[in-house]
Formats: sequence, C-alpha cells, structure tokens
Amino acid sequence: MRIGILTFHNAHNYGAVLQAYALKTWLEHNSKYEVEIINYKNKVIQKKYNYSLVVYIGKKDLFFPWRWKILWDKLCFIKNAQKQWAVQWEKFDDFITDNLIIDNDSEVSAGEWFDYDLIILGSDQIWEKKATLGYDKVYFGDIKTKAKIISYAASMSDINLNENDVMYIKNKLNKLDAISVREDTIQDFLINILNKDVFKVLDPTLLLDKCEYQKLSRKVNNMPYEKYVLVYYVNEDKGLEQYIKKLKKNNCINIIEIHYYNKKKYNPVFQLSDVGPGEFLYLIDNASFVITNSFHGVAFSIIYNKNFYTYYKKNDRAESLMNVLGIYNRNQYIKESSSFDEIDYIKVNNQIRELRKNSENFLKTNIN
Repeated sequence: MRIGILTFHNAHNYGAVLQAYALKTWLEHNSKYEVEIINYKNKVIQKKYNYSLVVYIGKKDLFFPWRWKILWDKLCFIKNAQKQWAVQWEKFDDFITDNLIIDNDSEVSAGEWFDYDLIILGSDQIWEKKATLGYDKVYFGDIKTKAKIISYAASMSDINLNENDVMYIKNKLNKLDAISVREDTIQDFLINILNKDVFKVLDPTLLLDKCEYQKLSRKVNNMPYEKYVLVYYVNEDKGLEQYIKKLKKNNCINIIEIHYYNKKKYNPVFQLSDVGPGEFLYLIDNASFVITNSFHGVAFSIIYNKNFYTYYKKNDRAESLMNVLGIYNRNQYIKESSSFDEIDYIKVNNQIRELRKNSENFLKTNIN
C-alpha cells in the first residue's frame, strides 16, 4: 500500500515544511506502508519562493511618477535582503531535499495519474483561495486516481465566501472519503454546507514529541546571547515591533528576532533572517521565552514547553489551539503585559495527549 501526501511542502516557511515532515514521519512510524510526499508544486507557491528576490515592474510603475519612490524603496529592500535570503533559501532547499522529497525530478502535474492507495490532503492552508490565487483543484482531491482520499488538518483563513466559492468547496469536498480540519471555525463552516461528518484534529506538528524535532535541530553559530527572548515574525507587524521595544525597555532582557527578510532598520546583532528549519527549532528550544504572531510559532513553543506570548489582531488557528488547551490571555495585542507569565505545562501536556489520541484514531481508522 502506498500513501501520498499533498501539501505545501515546497513553501519556504518553517511551519509548512515542518508540518509536512511531521505527518510523513508519524505515518512512517505508525503504519507498515510506503509513505511519500507527492511532489506536486502549485505555481503560485513556487514563484513566491524564488532564489533571487525580484521586483515586478508594471506599466503604472513607469508612467506615474508618484510610484517611482515606491519602486525605489522595493529595489533598496531587495538589495539589502538578498544575501541573507539566499542563505535561508539554500537551507530550506536542503531540508526539503533531505527530509521531504525522495526525488526532486519526480515532480507531477495536475493532469497526471496519481498512483497511490491512499492520498492525504493537508495539512496547511491548502484550501485558501488567496494563497494559490484561485482554488487549486489538486488540493481538493480533484485528480486522476483510484485512491481513497481524505484530508488531515486542512485549513483556510477565510470562510466569508461568496455563493460560487461555497458551491465549489461543497462539490469538491463532498467527494472525499473523510474530512478533518484544524480550526473550530472551519469545522463549523463545513458541517453547515456538507452532507458528511467533519472532524477536528491537531496540526501534524503536534503529533510528534520534542525528541523527534531535536533530531533536526541545527545549532546557530555566533549566537549574540546565551539567554534570550525569541521573537518570531511570520509577517512584519508594526504593533508587535513597538511592543517588543517597550518590553525591552521595561525589562533587562536580550532579544533575538527571526525575520524572513533582512530589514535595514533592525539591529543586525539580534536580527536573524538566514536561518533554516533546523536552526529555527534550535532557537525555540534554547529560548527563555517566545513571542510570535505565527500559529506554528505557538505550536512549537507548546511542543518545547516554552512560556510564550502571541501578538496579532486575528489568528483563528492560534486561538483555536490555545482555547482547546486552556491557555488564555496570551495575546498581547488585546492586553499588553510588562511581565512574563508562565504556563502550567502539566495540564497542557495532559490535554495534548488526549487530543493526540483523537487525531491518531482518525488517521488509523482511515489508513486501515
């Protein structure tokens, strides 16, 4: 029996590659079957993670003088960010090649035959229209295959959809053999429009214990501090930036920040934008505290039993996970704290073990 996984495995994003690794690893440990990540690459996702950062220039940029300043700023940004981005890109590429894809030449297209016995869609935001600039039918299981098709912890960020989008999702997902999602909001939405059960499960990263990730950990050379608070920006946020400045001013702490792109305005001593997935894990593992606006920043803080804060206006994924684990009032966007509150990880770990059983039962039932 062959199991194939369809997900955003080629996105150079810490959460994307690590959730793909986690699901593949769990299936290998808990089934007797051949497991592989299907090397299907959505073109929009692929284009987003080029080795060289590019500024796309349109006619409006040339003909309207007021846009020249914007264009110049973009060019300066790329010039400043490219060196670190190239290092980061190569580390992600190595991780994907070493841990996810057996053969880089095995890329498949939407029209090919998918020769598997079971295909798992997910995790990640594979059903998010904005991510792929229009729904990608492959991630909805609309492919040539005789395989049983299920979703595991599949996600989307927006459920405020027009009638055509709702009908598309309804028609595609009603054909799946089993459906599981990651968030309460998506579960409720799909239950209302589909004629079948929709299960809520854990993100794949939470199926594995810390020891599994420590195998991937890579030490960061030339660390500026031994003890530090780690700040992980999955996207840039001025509010989070200002909060960190106030926190640093009011407390005697060292800060290390992970950014995807090197920013000239940030202090190069504590700004890291050239780390790969292994170094990302190392930085969380060795942090004294974590602050992040990322769902997977939250997930790995929990896996490593790190005290953490979040900072975002809206993040259903993170809120859903923290609520089910009984971790409340961590979002500093709502109410800022100048102290570092601790989490009772005895309760949290017990809850994760129970939730993990339900998630594993979903997978085992559909594998067998």
